[in-house]
Amino acid sequence: IVDLCVQSTGLSTDVCLKTIVLFDEGCTVPFIARYRVAATGGLSDREVAVLHRAWGKACSVVQARQQALNRLQAEGNDSQANKNAVLSATSKDEIADIVKQLCGKKAASLASQAQDVTGVCEAVEAIMQLPFPSQGSNSALHDPKAIAVLRNQNVVNGRKIRDWAVICMAEHVITNIKFKDEMYTRHHDHCHLKTSFGKQAQDSGISSNATSKGQQEKAGSKRKRDSQNSRQFSALIKFGDRRWFVKHIKGYIALAVLRGVKADVLKASIEIESERLRDDVVFTALRTWRDACKHGLVRDMLKEACIGRAVKSIEGYLQRRIMRSIKNQALEEAIKAFGVNLRHLFMAKPLSSSAVVLGFDPGFAHGCKVAVVDTIMQLKQHFTVYPHPPQRKRQDAINQLVKAVQRHGVSHIVVGNGTACRESIPLIEEVCSQTQAKFCVASEAGISAWSVSQSAQEEFPDIAATNRSAVMLARRVRDPLGELLRTEPSCLSVGMYQKDVPSKQLEEAAVMEAQICLHAVGVDVNSAGVHIIKQISGNLCTGITPSVAKEIIKFRAEHGPFKNRIALKKVKGLGPKIFDQCSGFLMVFDSPEILDATRVHPNDYKFAKVLSNNIICICQQYLLGMADARS
Repeated sequence: IVDLCVQSTGLSTDVCLKTIVLFDEGCTVPFIARYRVAATGGLSDREVAVLHRAWGKACSVVQARQQALNRLQAEGNDSQANKNAVLSATSKDEIADIVKQLCGKKAASLASQAQDVTGVCEAVEAIMQLPFPSQGSNSALHDPKAIAVLRNQNVVNGRKIRDWAVICMAEHVITNIKFKDEMYTRHHDHCHLKTSFGKQAQDSGISSNATSKGQQEKAGSKRKRDSQNSRQFSALIKFGDRRWFVKHIKGYIALAVLRGVKADVLKASIEIESERLRDDVVFTALRTWRDACKHGLVRDMLKEACIGRAVKSIEGYLQRRIMRSIKNQALEEAIKAFGVNLRHLFMAKPLSSSAVVLGFDPGFAHGCKVAVVDTIMQLKQHFTVYPHPPQRKRQDAINQLVKAVQRHGVSHIVVGNGTACRESIPLIEEVCSQTQAKFCVASEAGISAWSVSQSAQEEFPDIAATNRSAVMLARRVRDPLGELLRTEPSCLSVGMYQKDVPSKQLEEAAVMEAQICLHAVGVDVNSAGVHIIKQISGNLCTGITPSVAKEIIKFRAEHGPFKNRIALKKVKGLGPKIFDQCSGFLMVFDSPEILDATRVHPNDYKFAKVLSNNIICICQQYLLGMADARS
């Protein structure tokens, strides 16, 4: 596990080992980043989070290795070479390829038929055995029986025994994991990703021989008459009939191509130089089994096996593996971009806690939804106005808005940036001119998805889904971090092709960014909503379980605000271990103990007070010394 983490993160073995020990002890990412700096060598919270994710992947790889070994043993295919191949795999995809290659029924393949020919596979295995025999040793290469089998011209099952031996040699080359890894390393940077047009594009009048701009526009207009996805279609056909070097391809290009393949607009394939691959396979095979190839017959048969069967099989393997690596790398870039963009949204400066906000979700036929949220983010009023066509009740809308602003003391009006936003801004400007309110424009990304979610229905069961969107719009400028955590990550529109990224990976990225942001700013335990604590708890940010999160909210509702951090110990289910993990992040700003509102952990209060007293004494002595010097 440690070696896999070192390989994945690039950190030193000592740092990885010490940090993983902390993970095994139950310590969480923010706790380690803040309070175990000496053990981690000064890793930042983001680096600890990356290492935690690598640790999880490494554990799953080790588990997959064990499952693969158990399956090999159950099928009687657990030779030392196969075990080494499984143990050397560094990802679940590689392990899956090995298991697929070595296990399962292969009755229809020539290799399985060759195994039924008496003595052939044994002779080939003896000649090409690993580890390689050294020079001058009595190896199986000189075994007359093995060489005799290779020379045998008798026909069995329609083929000569020599031909069956060639097939066994080819299978030996194909199933050698180290050999295939070397081929992958050699050819990864020299192949191309090529695209052509799929069935949907061809049905629209586009072919590989007709890709001019005019023809694409003509096909796009035809597509527009046939489908509502014409915009996406027009964007995807731009990537048709193209070639890119695999090592230079950008993540957004790869994601666009994959989306086109999924929509049957494009076809994608990996181009490998056939002659170069053939020469490399032959050369590397002769070098890998150099001791066996000292015999001329073995060398000729191995060349024949490589050119006849091994090259075709390895080419298909390389195409699948390279395509998978392109996809994985593109997804990693997309998730990284999503995390960086989301971090800026999470850390956006909120409005003052004393601000009363009016959310204005603009629209045409169905009207503009309005909601007023007070200082504690509770809904005070909601209604709908119809200033735009077809109703055109502009003056009535202005009167209702001015009345709501004056009634509730609204200080800010938030306009959604969706449909009818531009037409609504003059209306809001007129309202602001008649009142003291200010207005701003906020993103509506994800608000519609939240308005129909289960949590929104539970919180506002008597309000229509269309009106709930105005409530979140108003809340989003008051508490950006808290409200964004309510939203489905794939609906936030802050990444590239995030609809094509697995939702689980997006959620993990959003949780990691939320952990880091909460680690940086802390959480007011007396004002944080249940959704904040649930997000924290559900992803092991502070060690709080979902049930304990509910108990914290319940305790606060029954006994009032927490007086200090020590009061957290009275919460049902919050034991000493969880308290150590979470108390440094949950702040009590009205506590008599001033350190309860700081990043100092309760276990370090005594040391912090001694340190502060020493600093005060030093400063006093310094000031007295300066005064004496002046006198």
